[in-house]
Amino acid sequence: MIRRAHAPVFTINNKYSSSGFERIVTAIDLSEHSLASIPLSLELALQFDASLELFYMSQLYSSDGYGFVAPSVGASNDEAEEIFIQKVEGYLEDHKKLGLTLEKTSEDFKYRFIKNDGASSLSVPVSLKVIQGISA
Repeated sequence: MIRRAHAPVFTINNKYSSSGFERIVTAIDLSEHSLASIPLSLELALQFDASLELFYMSQLYSSDGYGFVAPSVGASNDEAEEIFIQKVEGYLEDHKKLGLTLEKTSEDFKYRFIKNDGASSLSVPVSLKVIQGISA
């Protein structure tokens, strides 16, 4: 459902309170559509003063039957992280009007998105969670 939605999907439970957000979790598969969810997730993180966690499942194997093959099939977590960086930086390069840059921190799998709005810039801490798995 989320993959085929024509608009970003944001799910909350019935106990929603804007003061309770500490982190925004976004699942990505490195497709163009999933990368397009990052700017919206970043805006939510800025709105709620929350951190951003990108959840990525690195495929152990894949079939090419549906057109999109995950770029990190069979990759280790470190290799998947490198592929993640390349894909996100490529997306940001192709969409410069967003004013976003990705900056690596000194910790493994930890980053910072920086949003430049002309005279000012804002940053949001980002962590990448990579797991090895199989999706159907």
